[in-house]
Amino acid sequence: MSHLKWLLQKDSLKQDVFLIGAPGALRSNIVLQYLELCGREFEYLSITRDTTEADIKQRREIRNGTAFYTDLCAVRAALNGRVLVIDGVEKAERNVLPILNSLLESREMQLDDGRFLIAADKYDKLVEEMGEERVRERKLERVSENFLVVALGLPVPPFKGHTLDPPLRSRFQCRQIDSMPFATLHQLCTASAPNIASDRISSLISLCLAINSSEASSLALPRFPIDNLINIARIWVFVFVLNSNSLK
Repeated sequence: MSHLKWLLQKDSLKQDVFLIGAPGALRSNIVLQYLELCGREFEYLSITRDTTEADIKQRREIRNGTAFYTDLCAVRAALNGRVLVIDGVEKAERNVLPILNSLLESREMQLDDGRFLIAADKYDKLVEEMGEERVRERKLERVSENFLVVALGLPVPPFKGHTLDPPLRSRFQCRQIDSMPFATLHQLCTASAPNIASDRISSLISLCLAINSSEASSLALPRFPIDNLINIARIWVFVFVLNSNSLK
């Protein structure tokens, strides 16, 4: 609840946010709950090492011998006032950072089809001074005041990736999303596996948390996906039922 409350506060202040935490679905689930609670539409942008400017802005297509450009997720979100969810910010290469930085800082972006996105307040001032028709002739597009960016990323180090440049990092309001505490995990696993003894579930959770602890980093063990604990509990119930039936 504290994470949702924080997101709602930043939404009311029109501030872009960056949720940083360990791999898993927790950060994504929090964002989806926030979007559902607010009734907001969103666009999803997954950043990889191969992501380029064209993957963020526009895609060039040819139909019937005619070339035209199709707006992609970042442009659609900016023009329609949606939330742009950027997943994997730590994977962004240097050629992508200027685009993201400009969009975050000044809500501006030069598009390949000649249009130029500008912030809502600047656009409105130009309309008052020049008239909307002349502004349109210059191919200026208004970025909605409801446009918001929610970025998801991993801490670097200990995980692989690029550390965020200070200028880009300063555009975000950041929040650390820690893994669910022992008590919450135990409650969820117990609800999914009511037939399994509580102490056995506690032992399983303790083992998984110990594997992921900083003290165990010297063992070079792969990180255990905590999100899978609930699935393991469900499988455990299924195996328990099979064993019980075999004894009858």
